[in-house]
Amino acid sequence: MAKDFPSPILRFLQCLGIDARICPPHHPEKNPYVERYHCNYKYECQLREQPKDLASTIATNLPYVQYYNYERPNQAITCNNLPPLVKFPNPPRLSPVPATVDPDRWVLALTGKTYKRKLNHKGCLQLGNQTYYVQSKMRKKWVNIWADGQKRELAIFADRRLLQKIPIKGLYHQRMDFQDYVAICVKKRRRPGIEPFDVHPPIPRLPCQ
Repeated sequence: MAKDFPSPILRFLQCLGIDARICPPHHPEKNPYVERYHCNYKYECQLREQPKDLASTIATNLPYVQYYNYERPNQAITCNNLPPLVKFPNPPRLSPVPATVDPDRWVLALTGKTYKRKLNHKGCLQLGNQTYYVQSKMRKKWVNIWADGQKRELAIFADRRLLQKIPIKGLYHQRMDFQDYVAICVKKRRRPGIEPFDVHPPIPRLPCQ
């Protein structure tokens, strides 16, 4: 069950210390500024230019970003019908990405989360994309799982009795270069069985003005 744990893109953000705000599907009003930009970009750039690959996408995107920020009147109340970077010429600067990251940092957010599973005929359970052996004598029994992100382990309970503690699988247990971590995230994104970055159906866009 891939959705037990965060998707690759959420793990990536959490490892950078970014607290992502997940909006529910079909509710673009929950994130209106970003959704409005997506709408404008789609109808004013993407559908007109119809880029076919990464190179043509970059070639069409860069001029549009320049146009959007410095030339196109923005109807948001905060912009007062001026382009964003004309109204706000000194926006906050984003922090640079770190040279190294802890690829397991996302596990900290799991602390306190609980799951319920029925062990299979071998006494194993499935959590995330990993299989964990508990006890053969407990096969076909239900167990409760408590995640400890600090210790990076799972506590398995049955009838309020602790059966055992199991290390969370799939971790790296060491820091790594940022670019190496990005390459791993891209690889996981493309592997069969790993949920994609965007798992939701297309979200209806608000009418553009």
